[in-house]
Amino acid sequence: MWKLTDLNREENGPESLFKKFEHYVLEKNLNFIVAREKCINQRPKDLEKDKTKAYLGEFADCDFSMIALFNDTPKSPFIAANMDIDKGLARVQYLIDFNQEATTGKASPFYSKVLGAFATHFFAVHPRIEQLWFPFTIENMVGSKMSVQSIDAGTAILR
Repeated sequence: MWKLTDLNREENGPESLFKKFEHYVLEKNLNFIVAREKCINQRPKDLEKDKTKAYLGEFADCDFSMIALFNDTPKSPFIAANMDIDKGLARVQYLIDFNQEATTGKASPFYSKVLGAFATHFFAVHPRIEQLWFPFTIENMVGSKMSVQSIDAGTAILR
């Protein structure tokens, strides 16, 4: 898990974490499930090059971003959120993965569990955040101590 704001600079060179992330997203043509707080389900090959570049830069500029590495290779899903500490709320700005998800406005039961696992990690890292918001409906996460609540045409996973 990394905060990319400081890594998204020219002096980091071609081996920077941001460059690895950018290359991986483009090479694998990963799906932008969420971009700019909206569920869009579009891939780089379907977007204009400038828009894709802007999305990747905005991902890096979010208050929180997660890029996992396995053998020095990025591993999806990639999630970025902006946080309002005073309200205890984080709003997902970007969610990037291989698959399309929430195309009908509702995440599949499997992906709901994936997001629940991510939320567990997120809340451990950010103890002052009580809600993690996504711009689509999330199924109730069976077996989880967390709950979900509809908020602002989306769903918040509650600590």
